[in-house]
Amino acid sequence: MVTYSTKQDLVNKLSKQFNQTIDNTSVKIRISKNTNTSIKVNEHSIVQSDGQWHVHGKTFHYKKSAVGYVISLINKKQHIADQIEKLDFTVAKLTEDIVFYKHSMRIATKLRKNILSCRISEDFARLEQAKNNLHTNLVSINLT
Repeated sequence: MVTYSTKQDLVNKLSKQFNQTIDNTSVKIRISKNTNTSIKVNEHSIVQSDGQWHVHGKTFHYKKSAVGYVISLINKKQHIADQIEKLDFTVAKLTEDIVFYKHSMRIATKLRKNILSCRISEDFARLEQAKNNLHTNLVSINLT
């Protein structure tokens, strides 16, 4: 049994083994240089700035959406890439709307609070539906 002095030693060893395995197999999609602020899929760089992910002049709310978008483009599935872009935008917009409504409720009158509460309820349902659709599209992407 091999023991490691720190958790980081174990992570480094596993990462090295994983990268060697990937380098020795023939795959169409290669994800490399995965850090907290950037990721590289084949020759496409995805970079985070201001809490959003940017690739090819497009902006994404989620890192997985940006990666899914690039993989769809590599697989020549433009319609799936467009759906991912649209759904990610919808999720970002609804999330921002809900935060705005919650903030506005603090200083609102009783009638306005009731209206904002209804909007929050409606947007929560729409947000969950958009997240589910986005997840379904991302799961359907073929990595080979």
